[in-house]
Amino acid sequence: MTAMKSNTAIIATVRYAPDQNADTYTAISDSSIFKFNAGIFDADIGFRITLENGKPISKMPAQISEYEKMLSELMKKIEIRRSSVVAVNREVENIAEKMESTLAIAANLLLKSILSGAPIVVRFHNDADGASGAIALYKAIRYIEDKFGFESNISWRMNRSIEYSAEDFYYDQVFFKGFKSIEKPLVVIIDFGTNKGSEKSIVEAKKSCNIIILDHHIQYEGFESVKPELYINPWDFGGDSNFTAGALVSIFGSLITGLDLSNLIKASFVGDFSTYAEFVPGSEQEKIAVVLDYLTASKQVKNISPSYLLEFIESKAKLEETYTHAKNLMVEAIDAGL
Repeated sequence: MTAMKSNTAIIATVRYAPDQNADTYTAISDSSIFKFNAGIFDADIGFRITLENGKPISKMPAQISEYEKMLSELMKKIEIRRSSVVAVNREVENIAEKMESTLAIAANLLLKSILSGAPIVVRFHNDADGASGAIALYKAIRYIEDKFGFESNISWRMNRSIEYSAEDFYYDQVFFKGFKSIEKPLVVIIDFGTNKGSEKSIVEAKKSCNIIILDHHIQYEGFESVKPELYINPWDFGGDSNFTAGALVSIFGSLITGLDLSNLIKASFVGDFSTYAEFVPGSEQEKIAVVLDYLTASKQVKNISPSYLLEFIESKAKLEETYTHAKNLMVEAIDAGL
């Protein structure tokens, strides 16, 4: 006879479905994450539940302090460490070192949101730089998901504009309304948002969401009064726009995973024509930059995700084929212009 495995957990998030019985609960213990459909089980966030073999059998309200203690213990399973990114020169390393403590605060917020099942929207700019950053963050999040064996509640959106617009804000709010969570929803913006066109949406989002902006564009006069607490930009740490968003997010991701993401850093430098770039035709970083620029500029796929882009980066055959195609198109465009 198989022994029944019992666990105690607290419901942190509910994702609503058109059929209430199909609602999805995310519950946490001090060591595990559980996701299950509601079925005939009716509960709410903040309820302590007992599960047997992954199925809830009882419930009762829990104290917020009990939830916070469980989440704190769960977060200790992921070590926020020093970046292991191998930078291209000492200047880049110096700037990265200055940012690490602030990036670590942002990494803890991201980790808290992921583990609790809170809804998250990640937006990235549609070029090689923004895409490099999105892939780095995707790898970090996938590392967390694989460690705990669950799928987080994340929507990835590629932005073809440099503004966090009213339409973007509206879409995010619609997505968030499909959830009820103890933790606030989280918006992560990569490689854009530092402009007046984003002001109103950032101000509105701050009222109900946590926001992390990872950007490298120069800040305009008056932005100080608008930017969220976790706005991280190399300009504030002795750097400038040559320190790309892709580099910034790769370092951010490495704090969580310990992975060396320097290939993405170098690709973002090349794609953004940074003074730190090593422009070597046919090199890995040049191929990645060209392919990411080509794919993110395409309108054949409406919303391109990091997982889609990663298929081309991690497959040597796809990378080579797409790189050759993109370079041929560039030559044809130049010849047509002449």
